[in-house]
Amino acid sequence: MESFISVRAENYKTAIKCCGGEETISVDSKDSMLEAGEYGERLSFWQRPRQKVDLQFIDVTYSVKISRKEVKTIIHGVSGEFKSGELVAMLGPSGAGKSTLINILAGYRTKDAGGQVLVNGVERNLRQFRKMSCYIMQDDVLLPHLTVMESMMVSANLHLRECLSHGDKERVIANTRLSEISGGQRKRLAIALELVNNPPVIFLDEPTSGLDSSSAYQCIGLMRTLAHGGRTVICTIHQPSAKLFEMFDKLYILSEGNCLFHGTVEKLVPYLSSEGFDCPKYHNPADYIIEVASGEYGENVIPSLVKAWKAREESIAKKNSLTSNTSCNMVFMVLLKRAAQSIFRDRVFTHLRFVSIASVGILIGLLYHGIGNDGNKVFNNTGCLFFSLLFLMFTSLMPTVLTFPMEKLVFIREHLNNWYSLKSYYLAKTMADVPFQILFPVIYCTIVYFMTNQPNEGLRYTQFLSITILTCLVAQSIGLLIGTVAPSLPVSFTVSCS
Repeated sequence: MESFISVRAENYKTAIKCCGGEETISVDSKDSMLEAGEYGERLSFWQRPRQKVDLQFIDVTYSVKISRKEVKTIIHGVSGEFKSGELVAMLGPSGAGKSTLINILAGYRTKDAGGQVLVNGVERNLRQFRKMSCYIMQDDVLLPHLTVMESMMVSANLHLRECLSHGDKERVIANTRLSEISGGQRKRLAIALELVNNPPVIFLDEPTSGLDSSSAYQCIGLMRTLAHGGRTVICTIHQPSAKLFEMFDKLYILSEGNCLFHGTVEKLVPYLSSEGFDCPKYHNPADYIIEVASGEYGENVIPSLVKAWKAREESIAKKNSLTSNTSCNMVFMVLLKRAAQSIFRDRVFTHLRFVSIASVGILIGLLYHGIGNDGNKVFNNTGCLFFSLLFLMFTSLMPTVLTFPMEKLVFIREHLNNWYSLKSYYLAKTMADVPFQILFPVIYCTIVYFMTNQPNEGLRYTQFLSITILTCLVAQSIGLLIGTVAPSLPVSFTVSCS
């Protein structure tokens, strides 16, 4: 219990430091810890650790229209993963696409963007993601006539619940006019304003822009503390000093909208050396990679590095993957076997289809008994053939319409997780039912053809049987279409009957 109170008190202490204010409580003694714990009880809803959020993006692209016919691609299919507890620096020269990419990841630029953004392995829900993340812009746009206290109070009142008293909120805010604070303090205030609701994901665009080395170091130090507290912190930075560069956990290097490197700071120099780019011994690695990414070492350097990194990513993915790509034939056979098992194990439905086909065939045979060779009953014979086609069409259509919506959720989950392609599923589903689409017309046509005393000619029987089988196959495809488009089972049933 005491350690839990201590954590709460430390969170309170950190919140004060974000604003550049004084600490009004001490956490050195048990009594002060208990005092902080009492205060922490009222602040627990924003002080408690939020869920850890891992961010993954796959093949992200972004293009803009320059004219009616010309389109410029700014981001060229980049991929990566940012995990909680890590401070990630997105580096690159001006125009590399850093701000564009971070805008896409933060959800502030979705139009004309392609690719996938996953949150903890699940497709990102943009509305929910914006609630769990914050985006701190490059320019600290603050109202100059408000004090730090007033600005923080506005943020607290907008983000926090009403159970906090006014006095509680004032404890974490310094009473300093915004027009009088320095650039570093403004940056820390901008960060603090967004940290009120304790977001697990933090995006920052050029957080050290316009700051001196000391303020920049304090700012990145604060980001590192927040990241190691379990948050996912991603920031773009143009050209950090060697001291700042070493504070980051991961790097994501961009050049002309392509990824040149994604990994830890320690692995950057060895990777560049493996590609033939040796960083000078006393040279800042951040400056060197910016020079390389700017094309200062040749025009063909960037394309070669992009190609090398993509090949490296594919190689790593193959080594780390526990599964291999299954051949199309194997996927088809697995799905075909599963579909056939589902049909055979649904005994009630399968037996019902057999019984209904045979029963209706006998009833139609009795109703139109002996009309096949009677010229006076040619219209009755036409009615018999028409009803037969209509009946067989519905017996093929309805099972698919009724069963596919039940499998739709399973199909969507498996298809979105890349278990198989749409083509494989459709072919397997169709082929598993083809034997029944042939067998049922054979049973029905044999009963009806001979009970109605049709001409005993093999060619005519084969033609009649072929037409009914083709009708059943077409009806099955239409049933799949209706089952796919219709949002629910009642709608599917209504559409198929109309």
